[in-house]
Amino acid sequence: MKIRDELQRVQDMAIRRKAYTLLCLQSFPQFFKNLAKICSFDDRNLQKHWGSEAITKLQDVLTVKVKVDKGNAEQVKREAFIEYFINGYLGDNYEEYNYEDKCNWFEEAIADEGYNPKDFDIRVIIDANRDRMISLFEKLKTVPFQSTRDDLIDIMNEFIEN
Repeated sequence: MKIRDELQRVQDMAIRRKAYTLLCLQSFPQFFKNLAKICSFDDRNLQKHWGSEAITKLQDVLTVKVKVDKGNAEQVKREAFIEYFINGYLGDNYEEYNYEDKCNWFEEAIADEGYNPKDFDIRVIIDANRDRMISLFEKLKTVPFQSTRDDLIDIMNEFIEN
């Protein structure tokens, strides 16, 4: 069986809400670090590359089916996605998107690319990208779970271009 077929089989399986919650929590850090790289560097080709990596991580979260005993599975999934993928790291009103809470994330993203974070004014980068980040996460709160990669690329390209 091809790897792609195996991945599709896993994606077609439904997981419980608790497992989905863990998937959201585990996927966010890499997703956010890719956004931090986009915000920290001006190279459009690299930004597109990091955007593609972020989309891959996002697709891992969006394509999984959630199994529930009662209620609407899509609604349960949406609530868990917002609570654990977005609010869990950024706060209910993005209050945790600030220098103190996100400095280490940006430093790690910059260091991952082989640069010294001390050579960057991270406070300025974080502050300058606050509205842009919030706008992206607000879109993600309503993104259809069945979005194609092309749909997500459009959202990421808009983020990169802003």
